[in-house]
Amino acid sequence: MPILRDVFFAFSPTAASGLTQDYLVQTRGEPGIPGFLYPFPQLDLVDGPPVASAALTYKTVFQTAGSLFATDPTTGEAGKIAAIGGPATPGGMAPLGGIAVFAGLDSNRYSRLWTTDGTPGGTAELLPAGAAADFRPQNLVRFGNVVLFQGRAANGNPALWRTDGTMSGTVQITTDVGALTPIGVANGRLVFFEQFFDGYPPRSNFYSTDGTAAGTRAIGPNYNFGFPFGPGVQLANGSLLAAAYNLVSLNGLDAPTVIAGPPGSVENVTALGEGAAFTVTHATTARLWVTDGTTAGTREVNTAQTNAGNLTAFGSRVLFSAQDQTGATTGLWVTDGSDAGTVEIAAGINPSSIVVDGGRAFVVGSGGIYTTDGTAAGTREVTATSGYTVSPGVVDPTHVTVTGPGDQYEIVASPTGAMVIADTVPNRDGVASYDARTVAFKDTFGVGTGLLDPTGNAEALNRVLLAVTRNALSASYLIGLTQRLDAGAVTLVQAADLVLGAPEFVELGKLSNAAFVTLLYANEYGRTPDAEGLAAFTKALASGLSRSTALVDVSQSFEARQHTVEVGGQPNDATVYRLYQTVLGRAPDANGAQFFSAALTNGLSARQLAADLLGSGEYASRFGAPSNDQFVTELYQNILHRPADPSGLASFGAELSAGASRASLAAMFAGGTEARLDTALATHDGWVHIYPPGIGV
Repeated sequence: MPILRDVFFAFSPTAASGLTQDYLVQTRGEPGIPGFLYPFPQLDLVDGPPVASAALTYKTVFQTAGSLFATDPTTGEAGKIAAIGGPATPGGMAPLGGIAVFAGLDSNRYSRLWTTDGTPGGTAELLPAGAAADFRPQNLVRFGNVVLFQGRAANGNPALWRTDGTMSGTVQITTDVGALTPIGVANGRLVFFEQFFDGYPPRSNFYSTDGTAAGTRAIGPNYNFGFPFGPGVQLANGSLLAAAYNLVSLNGLDAPTVIAGPPGSVENVTALGEGAAFTVTHATTARLWVTDGTTAGTREVNTAQTNAGNLTAFGSRVLFSAQDQTGATTGLWVTDGSDAGTVEIAAGINPSSIVVDGGRAFVVGSGGIYTTDGTAAGTREVTATSGYTVSPGVVDPTHVTVTGPGDQYEIVASPTGAMVIADTVPNRDGVASYDARTVAFKDTFGVGTGLLDPTGNAEALNRVLLAVTRNALSASYLIGLTQRLDAGAVTLVQAADLVLGAPEFVELGKLSNAAFVTLLYANEYGRTPDAEGLAAFTKALASGLSRSTALVDVSQSFEARQHTVEVGGQPNDATVYRLYQTVLGRAPDANGAQFFSAALTNGLSARQLAADLLGSGEYASRFGAPSNDQFVTELYQNILHRPADPSGLASFGAELSAGASRASLAAMFAGGTEARLDTALATHDGWVHIYPPGIGV
């Protein structure tokens, strides 16, 4: 049964377009659903050697699930170089002078290191001495005149390697490293975030290298909250700013220094002048902040905007998406780091992706693709194919397939938005992070699809679909309408109206009001409606309540969320569950879950909920008045189900002694990737599982 896939079209600019590089536009081919515009390097696609052309200065090499391609600089069409499939690994390609170094599968389906100059004859495999047959190179990153990457040594353990693009120049630097995520360069040293999966949960720290064995070391400390929140920004003084829940500064040699000030989760660190812009998520709102790398120079910018995202460096400024204080629409904003210089330049276009090309930026919005020079007057809509030659479509390489039914995997979204999969069956697939949006489960009974859902919109839509049909879920409806909700193009009631108007569900329009309500109760709650509920809904429908509104009311109720949690959770319900487990060591009762989930919806923060639980009589009677070390130990046992490791106990104990609140620490534990994985099957937070036969498209 086919799985829904994205399609990318390679857009190569003509001389009239004024552009200087190729792009991909991503689409599922559904009318009204905006695509996503990417410059090739953002999809493991790299520029190769210079090629004479009126429109381009180079050709572009890219890899799909089954083949290696290069664009023709004259026609813009993508031509096949070799049948080298790409494994589902992050950072699978990097430029190096006139060649590209990349990960690819050989004829035995082993993952090997390859190089290409963009021609069939110039494409070769590299398997150096001391490497495992299944080399598994990943996280390739250019570092001076070499590429550094993680690959497996002959003993099967992950190691750090470097290559200059030749067999003799591909050597192992160190062995027995953890999973490495490149963060950036600090004082001439490449800094990684390192995680070890030799136990559960994974242990992690920062790690840096100058490209030699002697110059490679861990720079600590041991973190327990999962992944870094994106790449860092190098400052003029050589230090590196990065987001690891807090804003941290790294010099490449010593443990990171926390920059105090931001009252929440730091993400989206982006270069801005001599400093950086970033977002701080507090409760459910993301605000824009700026920093010069010091605590004194770190502050919030222009409180007229909220829910900031999509931060993109643009010369000496940063473009981003945000809402104004009304929260009615999402527009395109620009900032120079000052309050007065932070302004909206295109209201209501709902930006979903921003890419920079020279002095102009291209923005994918709900109405199409826009171009901007960073001013309101210089922002205009362009048609999708204006100034481009469109190549044949290629299949999205970011889908992941795992073996086994969906209830054997715990899946969550990491802080970077990647899909994190933990296999609950010992000695099978292990734990892995994928830069993916969907995962296909293959088992003896058929195929199921898991859809990553960091916003919660797919979960809400999934309940809408479950209310009208229990047997024919449509992945195309779910994914397409989720994109529109994420972009702010429709409300949930409008999405429900589109569902009811679809050809698959037109027969529902023939049902009486009472029969319609009875169907919703049967599908969503698994029961017949009570007399009071049936009477109330039928009376409201007869008085003008729309069926789409009734559908949303039924499908988003607490009872519906509890009844369908095995296929899709709800973010606030999941937060309540994790905080109960973290603070009280138990699952919430139904009344507590419903009350606190509603409170979170109405603005209560996770920290405030943790404080309420810590101040409860139940907590006092069960745990008394623990010391700081006892409190940290309780958190580890309650939510992570393991003893505190010595470094974590010392670090968190010191934070509490220095004045950090217990409620904030409990909220951090509950929101970490480890806690999310450990409770994934109970909460289903952050992903939707679609069972057959509904995935057929």
